[in-house]
Amino acid sequence: MGLQGLVRPSQVSKKWDNLKRKYKELRTPATGTGTDQGEATATTWPWFSAMHEAIGGRPSIEPPILLDSCACGCCGL
Repeated sequence: MGLQGLVRPSQVSKKWDNLKRKYKELRTPATGTGTDQGEATATTWPWFSAMHEAIGGRPSIEPPILLDSCACGCCGL
């Protein structure tokens, strides 16, 4: 992109974090909130579709909980 040397990695990381936060806010807005003040919505924020394509279909970052169902007594549980 031609930005090497012009922006620091920490700036890029902060920008990405801010984009993710904004996407998540717009994807699931709080109930009872309006757009009287001209706030961005999923349809008006220009980066929503790009962010949805990038991270919208990704599985949750929280792994499922695995339980051991061994009843033989060999594992000490």
